[in-house]
Amino acid sequence: VTPCLGEKKSFINILIFLLVFLQTKMGMVPYIRFFKIFELEDSIANANFQIVETESLHSPGEQYFIVAKKR
Repeated sequence: VTPCLGEKKSFINILIFLLVFLQTKMGMVPYIRFFKIFELEDSIANANFQIVETESLHSPGEQYFIVAKKR
């Protein structure tokens, strides 16, 4: 399961983004990219994987389950 925090602009997601951004600037954590569902699927497909199954868990877009296999 992958959290797709770029999908929905809620208060919590914006807060998480700001905290991660500040920690990245201070060198505490590496760069973290916030994907939307279609961006994540495209990234997986471009890495030569075939997406077999997908499912949104809980709120739409917040937790996304993907099964993929190498082509």
